[in-house]
Amino acid sequence: GKTYTMEGVVDDPGINQRALRLLFSEVTEKAPDWDYKITVSMVEIYNETLRNLLGENPTDKLDIKMNPDGSGQLYVPGLTEFTVQSPEDINRVFELGHMNRATACTNLNEHSSRSHALLIITVSGFNSATGNRTQGKLNLVDLAG
Repeated sequence: GKTYTMEGVVDDPGINQRALRLLFSEVTEKAPDWDYKITVSMVEIYNETLRNLLGENPTDKLDIKMNPDGSGQLYVPGLTEFTVQSPEDINRVFELGHMNRATACTNLNEHSSRSHALLIITVSGFNSATGNRTQGKLNLVDLAG
């Protein structure tokens, strides 16, 4: 979605905040049987270039590769991930990504209006009673324009 739809405002939260509240509500509800690890990454796509907005140098270009484990999954070597425990943790990571996005551009309005920002949330779960493992990703995308 577009920035307003994704982020919203304090009195009218966007998709990001509503999705995060629901995610952590589900994790809390299933807590007796499941252990969860939630990680967050943030990237920007501009002119077919992928940048790590949470890394030490957000201007460095990243590559998308095929995972060597034979799973057929794609991954991004060098992508920074933060482990989070709450929606507030994710919001802090998101703010860092926003600051790095602004710092990385020379013409902020032109650059940011033509780039896509992705907040990538990975949830890994383990059920100690059954031994089941699960993993899912939620990609929240702020589209250019």
